[in-house]
Amino acid sequence: MLTAATEGQGVATGDPRISTDRLRSESLAMPFIDMATNGLSYFVVYPPRRAAQPKIRTLADVPIKLAQEA
Repeated sequence: MLTAATEGQGVATGDPRISTDRLRSESLAMPFIDMATNGLSYFVVYPPRRAAQPKIRTLADVPIKLAQEA
């Protein structure tokens, strides 16, 4: 799942300890400062050239809003 997300095919949840290298290389980004209490993290992955597209921003904003409501 992390490989698919790294290749720009969506969002992944997983233990950040197994994502350390990808996070350091910025091939994955954690959209939240706080980690999920269950030990999982949320990742929204997309090519940089698509960052300004409204549909990408909408997708990226969903987990952020959900975390703020929790």
